[in-house]
Amino acid sequence: MAKTILKKSKWRITAWVAGGMVAVVLLVVAAGFYAFGPFAPMMFMWLLVPSPWQSTVVPLPDGKGEITVQFRASHPFLAEYDRRIDIRLADGRRLRSPIVGNTGGRTFLLLFWQTEGQGTGPFLMLEDKQGATWIDTQKLCLHDSFKGIDSIAVEDRCQYATLPTSMDWTYLGRIDARDGDRRYIPGDQWPPDDTEIPWHIWPPVPLPDSRWSFEAIERPYPRWHLQHVIRHWLVLHGPDGVRLQTWFRTDYFGEHIANLYWYPEREGEGPYLQIGLEDGAIIDLRRRRTYRLFYSWKRHFPASLSGPEVFAIQPDAEVADTTVGFDAERARFLAERRDGSEYVLQSLPAIVEPGKGVHVGHINTWDMTFTPAAGK
Repeated sequence: MAKTILKKSKWRITAWVAGGMVAVVLLVVAAGFYAFGPFAPMMFMWLLVPSPWQSTVVPLPDGKGEITVQFRASHPFLAEYDRRIDIRLADGRRLRSPIVGNTGGRTFLLLFWQTEGQGTGPFLMLEDKQGATWIDTQKLCLHDSFKGIDSIAVEDRCQYATLPTSMDWTYLGRIDARDGDRRYIPGDQWPPDDTEIPWHIWPPVPLPDSRWSFEAIERPYPRWHLQHVIRHWLVLHGPDGVRLQTWFRTDYFGEHIANLYWYPEREGEGPYLQIGLEDGAIIDLRRRRTYRLFYSWKRHFPASLSGPEVFAIQPDAEVADTTVGFDAERARFLAERRDGSEYVLQSLPAIVEPGKGVHVGHINTWDMTFTPAAGK
């Protein structure tokens, strides 16, 4: 009798558990249909059967090896994708790592190459409107521009000191997903045919001295610990293949316009090019040097507008190792080195009066377009 009661109890418990599970499943299904409507079946199938990885193989220059870029749908019906890479070098070394996914739909992924220099590289760069990923093929490590997103394992992440700083990259080609097949299309011209690059002003824009021209690029800086918000770069092309590069910001904090002014050669000085105002840049084209421009009147600091109007410049090479502040009492800018010592920033060249040179035009950093000055 006791055994019969025990068996009935076990059967009842099993029935209750099974009934509860069925109820939960039905509740989940009902919630899914309520939340996703006609997309609910697609959502459930996506959860039960994950999308397969699709691979595109790209050969590296100079017989260095190859990289396989893989994509997998990360959403049941939106065009969003997980991504990972598999690098196989000719010497037998291999690196596999996830990279930041694409939330921007069926787009393209551009590939660039930078040759070895000063003990670093060669570098491979993958870039799209999401940002950039840099791969050091010598040390077999990688780094990306996606601050705060940890897609790369610590042991595979490049050290800051080895990251590329030059904007001089060779375009290799693109992985094009706009038709859904993710073909690799090699390229030997920039920009590639039939591909809009919304983060690059190209072809180079001529300056008043026809020997010089510029291009502008929106690209996050790989060394995030140096400058956290720099995204816009000016690359100058000069005579005999000279290239200068400097980062720039807009004229005023929170706006999208960066004006360019030209100061022609005079009395053995110049020419100079100015871009931006608050935290702008001055380029000495004669000496091939780039400087940060500091301005004491900052519109987002109203208190500064009551003090003296002072400009100063600092060589780009010194920016990372110093902190700059304004001494209102003596109307000067001071730079403090890491060891605590200070020095006064130099004043502007005599022929430079910010905002009063020959107006070249302005760059709109919102959509990366250039508008020439009136009459140009």
